[in-house]
Formats: sequence, C-alpha cells, structure tokens
Amino acid sequence: MAHPRRRLRERDFREDFSGPLPYAGASGRSDTLCMGSRRAPRAAVARRRDQRGASAVEFAIVLPVVALLLFGIIDFGIVLNNQNSVRSAAREGARLASVATFTGASECTIVGSVSSSETRGLMCLVKERNHPIGDAARVKVILPSPYRSGEGLTVCVQTKMSSITGFTAPFFTDKTVTAKTTMRVERVSSGTFASGAEDPPQGGSWSWCV
Repeated sequence: MAHPRRRLRERDFREDFSGPLPYAGASGRSDTLCMGSRRAPRAAVARRRDQRGASAVEFAIVLPVVALLLFGIIDFGIVLNNQNSVRSAAREGARLASVATFTGASECTIVGSVSSSETRGLMCLVKERNHPIGDAARVKVILPSPYRSGEGLTVCVQTKMSSITGFTAPFFTDKTVTAKTTMRVERVSSGTFASGAEDPPQGGSWSWCV
C-alpha cells in the first residue's frame, strides 16, 4: 500500500503538469506519459480564438484604407491618361487650324451653337483624335484679330473628370481636365472659319481659355 504523502505528491504533480511526462517503459525505451492534459487544450483554444478575433478587427480597419489606395491609383491613372489625351488633341487641333485643315473627320456631337461649318469640322477632328474621350471633350477655338498669317490662334480642350471605381468620386466632383495650345497661322482660310466654343461641361468654364 502506497504511503499517503506519496499519493498526495503524485496527485499535486498530475494537476500542475500540463504536458507529456517522459518515462522509461518496460522495454527500456523512452516513452511518454500524458498527465493532467485537460487544461492545456482549453488554454490553446482560447488563445486561438483571441488571435482570430484580433485578426478580424485588424482586417476590418485596414481593408477600407487599402481599397481606397488601390482604387485611387486606378482612377488617378485614368485621369492622367485623359490629361495626356486632351493635351494631344489640343496640339493637333491647333496644328490643323494653323494650316486651315477642317475636313476629314466623321460626324460628331457639337454641344452648343457653333455657326461656322469649318469651325465645326475642326472641332470634330479634335474630338476624333481625342481617344478615348471623343464626344465627351469640349472644344473652343480663338482666332486672332486680324486673322492673318503669323498671328497666333488658340485651341482649348476640356473634359469632365470621372471616377471609374466610384471610390474617389468625391475628389472629382465638378472638376475638369483642360489643355490649351497656341500656334501661329501658316495658311489663312478663305471660307467661313471663325472663333467658336462649345458649352463647357458641368462644373467647367472657359475663363481659363482666353
């Protein structure tokens, strides 16, 4: 019969021990004896639950910031591409106007009242070369006074900014992409070429194009 103190020490050891106990088995090999292992799994499960909860909170905080950054890069990249297109279209329009070239473009949508057929033809050429904006671009042409060779004429182009993703829409509200180019007249038109301007897009104006 085991001594009472020895049984007490073994019981305390089993309650406090939280892992496997190595011992030499009957074969002389090192085996393990699991004692008092009930508390360890409960603590491990609690820790895993706390870690999952913390990860979910961190993900909820970081996700909006990452999404805004990602979609912002996409939208601002598109705006930058539109800016390059508008600049190219303004340069091309001024070059064509300086040599009195107004034909060759397909029909386009002119927003506003532009009476000169040659001016309308120039605007359609500008819109056609303003890919991928096209008819969304608005054009203004300013002829020198007097209209003669050596004087400078101006072509202005603008289009409304827009958000493709929708995340950055508040940053683009009532804002436009603009471009202005002035070139000297090389050939004077003998037709109806005259100054003219389309209606500006919503939130835009022609105050910068003078």
